[in-house]
Amino acid sequence: MDWKHVVGEIMGGKNRGRTVNNYYGENWQCNNRYNNTNYSNPMSSCDKSMPAIDEISDRTKEKFEGYGVIVLEKLKGSPVRIATDGKEIKYMSRYIEIKTEHESFGAIKILKKYKELIMELQKDIGVPICIYGEMVGKEVSADILYRKDEKEKVIFFYDICLNDNWMNWDDFEALTTKHKIPIVPFLGKITYDVERLKKYVEKNSLTSEFSDQPMEGIVIRPIIEDSDFSRRLMAKMTNEQFKPKPYISPYAEAWRKPEPTPNTPAIVETPVTQTLPVETQEEVKEGIKKAEELMAEIHAERILDVFANDARVIYWKHELECASIEIKDENSIKIITHLTMNCIKDLQFKIESISKVQNIPEDLLKKEIKRELPKRILKILNIKIPSKEE
Repeated sequence: MDWKHVVGEIMGGKNRGRTVNNYYGENWQCNNRYNNTNYSNPMSSCDKSMPAIDEISDRTKEKFEGYGVIVLEKLKGSPVRIATDGKEIKYMSRYIEIKTEHESFGAIKILKKYKELIMELQKDIGVPICIYGEMVGKEVSADILYRKDEKEKVIFFYDICLNDNWMNWDDFEALTTKHKIPIVPFLGKITYDVERLKKYVEKNSLTSEFSDQPMEGIVIRPIIEDSDFSRRLMAKMTNEQFKPKPYISPYAEAWRKPEPTPNTPAIVETPVTQTLPVETQEEVKEGIKKAEELMAEIHAERILDVFANDARVIYWKHELECASIEIKDENSIKIITHLTMNCIKDLQFKIESISKVQNIPEDLLKKEIKRELPKRILKILNIKIPSKEE
């Protein structure tokens, strides 16, 4: 196969505007818009951050109905990736380049173990590639045990991006197997069916060295790669025992009254001599609320300093091009709406992580990002919202 001509085509009609990133026969005409020659930096054609993956829902059913899907084991760890054009090589986390051993749980040391294999893989393919994986181990995988050696960390790869396209699983599996690169377990290839997918989730992990370790869940993707309105079509189903618990502020928990259980008399509150006045209690609640809002604002800015910067401009322009939105002032509202929605989805994993670690309500953090992100989009793309007079 000539990997230099793997491209995507904007489809209409029955495909509802999806970008179908499939591989074609010899008679297919190459669309030059996707060629690497369009980029001043060839690595830009493959350097994409892996978007957040939505849980399977009724909305997912509408997108996947009738599709043949690949079912893969979902791993719980730290997302990493390697990008190379055969000369330069970059080691990265989900969003940014890793340069020291102190970043991302020491991922660069583990990633470098695969350098020679990845360089040989890129040489075989012939164009710049970015290969994605999940680093697992006790330090990064929390309540899931993958390795018997508690200090050991390993990486299992699951995706390749090239020429602005995601590689089909069958091609990915064949190439990585050829070059002896470890990949996530393939569980099956079925027509989309929620009940059948639930049975996969109930199985034990094929990655873990412990035979009785339940898997975190599954990821599904079409047999032929597909995007839904410029966003990649894929979904996950998480094992119930590993789903994130709803966030409840410890302060809110303190104010909650225990619910009476059956056959147990309700708790009767007895007078306490030194109770705070009602207005003082309200002041405490207001203070807690303001503190959480301030923390949300600080961490939203930190997230966007890394995510929404000048390095995103090529990626955003490509997204808008796929959505047929021209970058000009009169389209500013469309641009903000489209990019903000996609960015929030891409940042979902980061938002959930910061929310848990910093004890910030997830909705507050998301609200602050939505408030700040449009300003950064306008600044980075150098556009402005026309005044009413204009």
